[in-house]
Amino acid sequence: MYPIYAVGGITLSEIPGKTALVVEFANCQQRCPGCHSKHLWESGEDLSLSEVMTYIDSTLQEDVNCILLMGGTTNGIPLDDLRKLVEAIYRYYSIPVAIYSGLPEEETPMDEMAAWYGLDWLKTGDYREELGGLESPKSNQKLYRKDFKHLIKDNVLKVKFIWEDETYKFRGIK
Repeated sequence: MYPIYAVGGITLSEIPGKTALVVEFANCQQRCPGCHSKHLWESGEDLSLSEVMTYIDSTLQEDVNCILLMGGTTNGIPLDDLRKLVEAIYRYYSIPVAIYSGLPEEETPMDEMAAWYGLDWLKTGDYREELGGLESPKSNQKLYRKDFKHLIKDNVLKVKFIWEDETYKFRGIK
């Protein structure tokens, strides 16, 4: 079950160059001081995978080219269930998925999440009001885009998924 707060908001500013449909998870346990989304601390409606997909279906608009999952790593959803949701969204809609973790980077299972099919962006970092959000040079938050590198080991070609830091896109520098 997925504790959903809301589905249906559209954002142009959270993922660079993307129009994203936002799926907000409830029951966030981070409780960051200064949080701008305190409504996500509340209980949500527990939905099955198929109910979440139906909910997304009913709110998806033609110009959406990304699904943004706000939370999910901070409210008790088992990581494997979150992976299944990401992969189902990608397989069904052929739209890349982004996750705003809300966990500190060192607590975010980035290596494991890099292997998830359909997950293209990952935002790490709990919100710290004194450091600001992604646009602040002092922020502890980062936005990563998944990329890959080809490796040859023992004459075998392998692909390694890596996270490329794209936080600079929020700060107007390259």
